Amino acid sequence: MSPRILGLDYDHKNKPLVASFIRSIKKNYSPEWIKLDISPSGRGYHVRFKTPKDLTDKECLWIRRLLGDDPYRISVIYNDLNNTWSYRDVLFTAKLIDGKIYKSIPIDIDIFLKTGEEVPL
Repeated sequence: MSPRILGLDYDHKNKPLVASFIRSIKKNYSPEWIKLDISPSGRGYHVRFKTPKDLTDKECLWIRRLLGDDPYRISVIYNDLNNTWSYRDVLFTAKLIDGKIYKSIPIDIDIFLKTGEEVPL
């Protein structure tokens, strides 16, 4: 195994809760980097981080659950061709809403953690 990138989808704007999850990531997973975006819909946040920890797919799913990831995204996919299950971790950076494309907006994670402000990068 090797370092893992995990994505978290928060379909809410509970800033203190998201900030607490980011602090937990910093404390428990020794991230090489963390990125925070406003989701394409604007309803919530996307958090991605790279951890040097050697994690199994099952551990990644558990971590995502602990960190409050959208339960509809925490899943595996069955492949009928070879009868196997695959771990799925996808965050969309763009979304088509009413015929218009909306993109995620990267924001400054340090300012967000200090003040809760959404300052675009």
